[in-house]
Amino acid sequence: MKQGRPKIDYRFQDVIDKALEYTSEITGVKTQDIQCKCKKAIFVRARFIYEYVMMETTPLTMEEIGRNIYRDHATVWSGYCRAKELFALNKEFLMQALTVQDMLEEYIDNRENILNFKTL
Repeated sequence: MKQGRPKIDYRFQDVIDKALEYTSEITGVKTQDIQCKCKKAIFVRARFIYEYVMMETTPLTMEEIGRNIYRDHATVWSGYCRAKELFALNKEFLMQALTVQDMLEEYIDNRENILNFKTL
């Protein structure tokens, strides 16, 4: 049986889209550039932020996180670890990541409140 790319939990597609949007907004890197194969430092660091925030904030697997930026699970793990290393070296990078994380957590909290309200 042939295995394809991992499937995304589409209940979280809006969260994924918001994470990319917020990362783009805070870093100044277009969403398309976060998803591209380019290895320019500014694009790579934006991907690190996206990977870190998604790993810390969502229950998605590394495969699901990577699928939206055309990376495999090992690359997501590497980016997550690299982001944590860069936090000690670059305070601006740390602040960008924390800002994106705060924005995404707020979005998820609001989303959960809306979903819980609809199910009452």
